[in-house]
Amino acid sequence: MTPRKKKALIILLVVVIALCGLIGYRIYSNIQANKAKALATTNEVYVSVGHATRRDISPTLKLPATIEAAWSSPISSKVDGRIIVMNVNVGDHVVAGQTMCQFNTDDLDLAVLQAQANLLQAQANADNAESNYQRTNYLYEQQISTKKDYERDKSLRDASAAQMQVAAANLKTMQRKVTEATIVAPHEGVVVERKAQEGYYAKAGEAIFILADDSNVIIKKNVPEGKVSEITIGMPLTITVDAVPEQKFFGKITRIYPSAVLPTRTYTSEATIDNNNGKLHMGMSATVEIVELARKNVLCIPERALVVKDDQKSVFLVLKGNTVKQTVVEIGAIGGGWTEILAGLTEADTIVMSGQNKISDGDTIKISGEGAAK
Repeated sequence: MTPRKKKALIILLVVVIALCGLIGYRIYSNIQANKAKALATTNEVYVSVGHATRRDISPTLKLPATIEAAWSSPISSKVDGRIIVMNVNVGDHVVAGQTMCQFNTDDLDLAVLQAQANLLQAQANADNAESNYQRTNYLYEQQISTKKDYERDKSLRDASAAQMQVAAANLKTMQRKVTEATIVAPHEGVVVERKAQEGYYAKAGEAIFILADDSNVIIKKNVPEGKVSEITIGMPLTITVDAVPEQKFFGKITRIYPSAVLPTRTYTSEATIDNNNGKLHMGMSATVEIVELARKNVLCIPERALVVKDDQKSVFLVLKGNTVKQTVVEIGAIGGGWTEILAGLTEADTIVMSGQNKISDGDTIKISGEGAAK
């Protein structure tokens, strides 16, 4: 390489190094500026603060639950048969006595005719046996007929009468089966399931429909062991349903099961809810709110001041110099937007009331509103 080329190469390397240094300096300056900006922003977090206060609260117990029918029952036939007409479908409301489906009755109609013929024949036999008995009885009283003839005709008379009763009962059975081939609703309700179609051959006792009462629904909920003593039959409650968020429903506790559900050691309770507007449907998820007995003069903070993470409840305690320390607290009852504090705070402590999502443990805060919680 000639001296001239070497000199040009050296100049090029110097220019490249200078450019790299300039670019590095600009990147470093930007990083430092961003850090300073972030630090300035962090140091200028404004929050509101306050103090715990003593007051009366009415705790609200919130429990998840599912809407169920007050009752539901399978509707089946008492006879075997092929379904030829389906009169109702899922979702239809029916009244007591309404026809739900119809079986083919050709074979049953023939059986009724045969039973009627058998009854007529049995009636004729019974009438003839009665005539023979009356004649033999008269002759026996006149000592013309023997006792053996009398007892024979009497036995034939009694047997024929019994056969006539059997034939009459058999006719009633066949007629009843024809009637039972028409499936009617035993009570008012809504069809929540249809298990067969037209043409299906149903067996006696096999469910064809599931009928339920949707005018009144129930909610079953599991009450924690520590709360069951505060729940009583007749206690009112409020129900919110995810599917109908704009409306609240009201009911009362109608039953408390005496045995605990293991291993959770909760107690099942039932509440009845009027559903005349038809907005509640079986299977809907719901939240039950039960207002418990009021707690008097307890130390409370607004529920919004709590920081909840992994089932741990804490607050941000304001220290000297307006630095904050995240402090775990033990809570009691919750109700009306207030939380009872059992341990971890005193009335003298200052805590962050709002803005907790913008700060971390050890941050310095700017106080936008200071005073007792109200």
